[in-house]
Amino acid sequence: EGEETENSTDEISNLNKLPVKKTDFSIIGKKSQLQLAMALTSEEPDFDDFDNYPLPSSKQIAAEKLKVEEEARKAEEEARKLEEKKLKEAEEAAKPKKTSTTKVEQISTTTNEVIRIWANAEDAASTMQLSLENIQKLLKGKYDAELGDEVGGYRW
Repeated sequence: EGEETENSTDEISNLNKLPVKKTDFSIIGKKSQLQLAMALTSEEPDFDDFDNYPLPSSKQIAAEKLKVEEEARKAEEEARKLEEKKLKEAEEAAKPKKTSTTKVEQISTTTNEVIRIWANAEDAASTMQLSLENIQKLLKGKYDAELGDEVGGYRW
């Protein structure tokens, strides 16, 4: 059965092919091409395909119009998404960054006295010209063998 269906589909595909070369069509006029194509095919022509002949049919015009509308809709959607993304980025940039409300104490390593209380770790790091990451590691309580328990000669 499988071979029979393969053979029948081959026969059908051969029947659908025109026994004429495309170059043979180019030497005759448009109306002659249409008449010859109708004579060579086994399918009935759809009259809606030829309602504006020789201009594109109403079906083709409607399909092209639908395609253009779809492309315009997609472009509009992409533009809207891009605008939303820009707006969201602008809102994020406009929001004030939340700073830490935890005060940071700078402690002497020799006397264990509080030398200064800083508003936040960023202020301490920038004023003392120390690494903010290292101060934050100490404040979080993460011990690092390389860092030890001091940054800039002070405990925090």
